[in-house]
Amino acid sequence: ISQALRTQDIPKPQQNFVDIPTNFESGPFKPLLDSKPHAIVPLTKALEPFKDENNVPHHRHPYQTEIEQYEYPSFVYTQAEPIPYLPYETTTAIFVDTEDKVDEMLQELRKAKEIAIDLEHHDSRSYIGIVSLMQISTREKDWVVDTLQPWRRKLSKLNEVFADPRILKVLHGAFMDITWLQRDLGLYVVGLFDTHFASRALGYSGGSLAFLLKKFVNFDAQKQYQTADWRIRPLPQEMFEYARSDTHFLLYVYDNMRNELIQKSDFSVADHEKDKIHDVLTRSRDTALQRYEHPVYDAAQGLGAGGWYKMLSRTPALLNKQQFSVFRAVHQWRDQVARQQDDSTHYVMANHNIFTLAK
Repeated sequence: ISQALRTQDIPKPQQNFVDIPTNFESGPFKPLLDSKPHAIVPLTKALEPFKDENNVPHHRHPYQTEIEQYEYPSFVYTQAEPIPYLPYETTTAIFVDTEDKVDEMLQELRKAKEIAIDLEHHDSRSYIGIVSLMQISTREKDWVVDTLQPWRRKLSKLNEVFADPRILKVLHGAFMDITWLQRDLGLYVVGLFDTHFASRALGYSGGSLAFLLKKFVNFDAQKQYQTADWRIRPLPQEMFEYARSDTHFLLYVYDNMRNELIQKSDFSVADHEKDKIHDVLTRSRDTALQRYEHPVYDAAQGLGAGGWYKMLSRTPALLNKQQFSVFRAVHQWRDQVARQQDDSTHYVMANHNIFTLAK
C-alpha cells in the first residue's frame, strides 16, 4: 500500500460533526436514539437506568428485549441453493454522501430479506475512534456510506432496517462493529448472523473474512488496505473497491455456510451441542447485546481497556517503587492529553516510551 494512503495529517473530520466528541463525559453512555422502530418495549421504558453489581449506573441496551425475544426466520434453518452474487466487474457500489441518498438506499433496503454490513474504522487521530465508512449490500446492490458527514447521526434512521426482525443482518466478526454502530450512529442490530462464529462452528482452519472470500469465491481481498487511513476524501478508487468487496460476496458466503451448518447438525436430538446453527445464532445474539460505555480512566487500579494494569501485566518490566509511580503518572498524563487533543493514546506516546521514561 502506498504511503499516500496511510495515516495522514489531514484536518480532523470530527471537528465538523454536529456533535463534536468531548472525550470527558462522565456518567453512563446514553443511547443516541430519539425514536425506536420495531419496538416491543417503547423507547422511554427501554432507556430506564439501572445499577450494576458495583452500584455503577448504566442505561439499558435499548433493543435488549427485542434481541432476547428474537426468533430467527425459518429460512435461516432451510437448506437452499446459494444465490449467485452479481459479477464484481460489471457492477459498482453507490457512494452515499447526502441525506437524499440515504433515503433512497433505505427504500431499497426495506425490501431485502438479508443484508450484509461492514465498517471501516479509524482509531489513530481520535480518542474513541471514528466509523469512517459503512458498507451495505443486498443481493442486487452495494452501497458505501460516508459516515464522516457532519449529519452522520441521522443515519440512526437505518434502524428501520437494522432492527427489522424480518431482515437478517450478516456481518463478519461483528464484536467491535456492534459497539461502534451504537457509539457513532445510534444503530442497533436485531437478527445478527456472524460468519466468524460460523467458521468456528465448522472448524475451518481460518476465521478471517479474507479466508472465507478465498474459500468460497476465490477472491483475493487486498488486505493491505486494512491499515489505510479511511478518513481520506475524496475516497481513492482502490480503497472504494476494497471496501465494497467486504460485503459484495458476503451473502453468497453466508448461503454456503448456512447449508454446511445444517448438513453438519443433528436436529433429531434435543442437544444444542449437535445443533450448529443454534450455536452460531446464540453467539451472534450475545454479540448484538453488547453495550457501549464511555471509556473511564481508573488511575488507582489501572483497570479497563485503556488502563495501565493490562499494559504492565503484558510487559513484565521490573519497576521499583519510584519507577512504578512515574510509570503511572506518565500513563495518566498520556490519557489526559489524548482526550484533550482528540487523538489515540498511542499517537500521543508509544507504550515503550512510557517504560523508558519510568526506568
